[in-house]
Amino acid sequence: MTDKRHRTVVAVERAVDVLLYLAKRSIPAGVTDLAKDLNLSRGAAHRYLTSLVEKGLAIQHQETDKYSLGPSVLILSQAFLHQLSFRSRALPYMNDLHQLSGETVSLAVRYQDRRTYVDQIEGTNPLRYKAEIGKPYHLYYGSPGKVILAFLSEHEIETVLQDPILRLPAADSPVDREALLKELSQIRTQGYATSIGETLPGLSGVSAAIKDHTGEVVGTVGISGLSLRFTPERMAEFGSMVKEAAQEISKELGYLIANQEEL
Repeated sequence: MTDKRHRTVVAVERAVDVLLYLAKRSIPAGVTDLAKDLNLSRGAAHRYLTSLVEKGLAIQHQETDKYSLGPSVLILSQAFLHQLSFRSRALPYMNDLHQLSGETVSLAVRYQDRRTYVDQIEGTNPLRYKAEIGKPYHLYYGSPGKVILAFLSEHEIETVLQDPILRLPAADSPVDREALLKELSQIRTQGYATSIGETLPGLSGVSAAIKDHTGEVVGTVGISGLSLRFTPERMAEFGSMVKEAAQEISKELGYLIANQEEL
């Protein structure tokens, strides 16, 4: 690790320490007390607090010049609680899919123009797929990404497809834009997406979209495994299974029952 990178990591760690210090206090903290308790110079403590204030993670009380948590902390806490609720509500349906399929069942979420796995139940076969939790993937390949992409607005789809890369990582081959747009239309009609050897060679998957109370796609639930076990008949069966599971999870997240046909 270079000296510059090391200094950056240390600075981030210290800023987090300051944020957690404010979170644990029942009353606002002054610069002097914070610096003493965290073994920081007064100047360093003031710089960290100023940065947190600029990001809305802390506020300075003008009457006392002391600091406490800021409104942006609510964004973090709400996101955490949403993911916690999302995963806990999805888990029973993931278990059902796992028992019925014997394959790896994964839960993914959309993050801006990417998607990432947040939970999984590994398959029972000796040769099975294990998703890399937390790794970001593009939306234009793989069944989780494509089913998210299919239900975005036309503008959002166009934005994603403006990516100059647009390549399938498994074969390092370019994505056929027109074919993908046609596939997205089919995904919207059938309610689930499939992929064969797009993310990794020999890996197939089937995923359906999960929507929240606003009708926005917030994630996917899917089944994945070795392509040799994913025959067309099996993939159609898995498609029906993940679509039903996604509908039930969406209902638990507040998605209107009257709109289930859109999933």
